Amino acid sequence: MTKFLTRMFSPIYLIYIKGYYSVDSFMYVNIRWKSNLRKTNKHFEGLRNSDLDASKHKLISKMNFLCTEDALPFYKLSTLTLLRIHNTTQQDDRMGFCMGISSDRILRDLWVLKYHHKTIYERLIKVKSVGIENLYPWMVRCTDEILDRYIEILQETKNILGENESTHGYLAKRLNISLKDVEEICEKVPALKTIRVTKLKPFLDFLINEGFTTEDIAKRPRVLTASQETIKLRLEKLRNLGLKEINLNILSRSRKNFQKYFESLESVTNQNL
Repeated sequence: MTKFLTRMFSPIYLIYIKGYYSVDSFMYVNIRWKSNLRKTNKHFEGLRNSDLDASKHKLISKMNFLCTEDALPFYKLSTLTLLRIHNTTQQDDRMGFCMGISSDRILRDLWVLKYHHKTIYERLIKVKSVGIENLYPWMVRCTDEILDRYIEILQETKNILGENESTHGYLAKRLNISLKDVEEICEKVPALKTIRVTKLKPFLDFLINEGFTTEDIAKRPRVLTASQETIKLRLEKLRNLGLKEINLNILSRSRKNFQKYFESLESVTNQNL
């Protein structure tokens, strides 16, 4: 178009048509030609920019940004770059590369974007293949050992809880109390809010096998936040002193307080020998 306009408004072309051969006429026509050319180019440039802006807006609107502010930086990209991004994301979707990780999680862990797309895909497919749908970027970055352990814990959790039961529901059932009671216990002992059922089940089994009733545990739930191994060692130490009735609150004391209690009890026991 520009070449065509240049030829149409060429001063030589105009002079030839109108028969202007004088220097003054040539200068007049030359000035008019330049002015007309600038106006015409500006007009077509405006149309072209308008079309490009519309194309950008159309492409960006298909990217499903959460808000306008998130999309603003993309308007600085060229239309060709935006088109490549759009086509790539569409192809990824068709190929099954869109794994369903929320944008918020990706924004909080952008380091994952340094990994090759095949590595990301293979890792997440591994997780989804065992029935895990709640995906996180860290699953791509962690070692195989950590990922395998995470999968193992989730599978154990599913085996214990089934499809629908919650950890709090499981605790209520095991202790023969209501969900409201469990919520009140969690308010008093916040660490129980996030306790894993994979820890809870064997711990409850252990305490019951050691002779503690579900009522004992429900009244003194803090013991469940301790290490099962620690409780086991403390039980052995107290029973070696001949103690038969053991309070769960004593078992869940801090290391310093328990040691102080044990030493005083040991002293009394030695005096009675």
